[in-house]
Amino acid sequence: MLERNNDVKIGYISLFDLSDDEFNTLLDYFEFKKKSPSVRYLASLIGKEAFLEMMDLFSSDTIKMPTRAESIKILNYISIYHYLKDRDFSDIAYQKAKGLYKRKMESLESIVNTINNLNSSEEFEDESDEFEE
Repeated sequence: MLERNNDVKIGYISLFDLSDDEFNTLLDYFEFKKKSPSVRYLASLIGKEAFLEMMDLFSSDTIKMPTRAESIKILNYISIYHYLKDRDFSDIAYQKAKGLYKRKMESLESIVNTINNLNSSEEFEDESDEFEE
C-alpha cells in the first residue's frame, strides 16, 4: 500500500496494490457504508485493476445510468438507426424498416435525425412509442 500523500493527483488511486482481502474490504465499504451494492458486481465484471482505474478516473463524479425502460428504448433506436445506416438510409431501407420495426415513417426519420444530432441537447422526439399496426 502507498503512503498517504496530501498532493493527490489523477492516477494515484490506480497505483494502490491491494490484496484480494483489502479489495473485498473496499467493496464492503461501498456496499454497506455507501449503500452501493452494485459496485461489487461492477468490480467482478471489470476486475480489480480496472475498478481502481475507474475510481481514479471518475473520482467525485456521479455516473447516471438511464432507467431500464429508457435503456431498452435507446437500444431499440440504435438498432433501427444502424439498420438504416447499413443500407445507406435508402428509401427501400426505410420501407423495410417500417414493417420490420412496426414504426411509422415519421418515427424512423425522427430516430435518425436525433442520433445524427447526438452532440445537441435534443432528446428523442419520438416520445409516443407508437407502433404501426
